[in-house]
Amino acid sequence: MAHSTKEKRRAYQREYIKRKRVEDPEWVAKQNERNKLYRRNRRAKDPAYRAKTNEESRIRMNKLYEDPEHREEIKARNREYSKAEENKPGFRRRRKKYYDKHMKDSEFRAKRSEDSKGYAARYPEKAAAHRAVAKAKRDGKLTPSETCEDCGNISQLIEAHHEDYSKQLEVVWLCKLCHVKWDKLRMERELNACLA
Repeated sequence: MAHSTKEKRRAYQREYIKRKRVEDPEWVAKQNERNKLYRRNRRAKDPAYRAKTNEESRIRMNKLYEDPEHREEIKARNREYSKAEENKPGFRRRRKKYYDKHMKDSEFRAKRSEDSKGYAARYPEKAAAHRAVAKAKRDGKLTPSETCEDCGNISQLIEAHHEDYSKQLEVVWLCKLCHVKWDKLRMERELNACLA
């Protein structure tokens, strides 16, 4: 049976790719980059393709998540990604925009409320301190600093840091990076105190 020109071309391409993979590993890396770029551009332009690939990705990730070994790997990768995102400028603004959009959805609100209650149940002292600071800020009893008290940074939003959660309104105003650093130091001090 005679093959069509299209089938011949495809067979030739398959053979060519097989040969190239063996002969030239750099070519394979370049092709992979080209394919990634093509997919990214197509996802940006074609909503149907984007929906299809999102669904495929979701199914693949769910299968991986069922395996305990992969689950821990995925969680670690997600934590790393979250940390990197939090330090990017405009993170809080983007997160606020996301929540403003989704808070109209009753299911999303219920899930958020459940999560908040879970956090408050696990860490009652922390949650009480956070609520006290938010109330004091709202009532004008506590005024946030415009600069980080550690590094003097003014480019990021400033957060309230508690050295002692029992002293709810005794806070130090820090940027995100310094806040993470100070929290680590406090946890190390608490751990050393427990071990001593």
